[in-house]
Amino acid sequence: RGKLELELENTPFDTSASGNLRQAAGRISEVDKLISRLMAYAQVSINESSKILVGEMLSLMVDEQSAIAPLYDIKLSSTGDTHKTAILMDKDAFLSVFGELIQNAVEASNPSTLILVSLTTEHLAGPQRVGHITLEQGDYVKIVVGDEGKGMTRRQVSAAFDPFYSVTKDPGRGMGLSAVKSSLEIAGGTIDIESAPGVGTNVTVFLPIAVEHTLKSATTAETYSV
Repeated sequence: RGKLELELENTPFDTSASGNLRQAAGRISEVDKLISRLMAYAQVSINESSKILVGEMLSLMVDEQSAIAPLYDIKLSSTGDTHKTAILMDKDAFLSVFGELIQNAVEASNPSTLILVSLTTEHLAGPQRVGHITLEQGDYVKIVVGDEGKGMTRRQVSAAFDPFYSVTKDPGRGMGLSAVKSSLEIAGGTIDIESAPGVGTNVTVFLPIAVEHTLKSATTAETYSV
């Protein structure tokens, strides 16, 4: 790709050779994006669960994103439980999942609007359908990433979890919602989208709260892993 870019710099813009080179560069760029997305899918299968304090991790992520939010003329804020609720999930997967969801909200937001990341806990008294799966009875963290952006049509919401689908103009960026969904399901969770054009989007994630004996097992596995 470097040689191609160098040739473009040295070739007159208004020649057929320049047009061919630009076309080739565009195709290479699309291949690069496809490779990046495939690598994201491959990463989903790598699962090394560890204890994650959800509130602390999300607060750090929101603080980092808040630094660049003014570039988009938007505000980013978080609210929710402050106690140390823990889940078991691959840390890199957690960071990728919520980095993707927050970035999607940033890109979809209208100027001078708010992105709200909320964290609560919820007890399901029995099996409950959320998104594409049925969650079993138990305690869960519920994380909602909401924006006041352009929103999505019903067709876009239905297709949002299809591999390589993107509502944005750049389908090669990020891990994609299909990989997000797979990462969450590996951790025992799920994702759902509520959206309407001109209203905004709420993306809701459920993840099971780790019970004490499960945390001890995970800690032991981490301590003695090689």
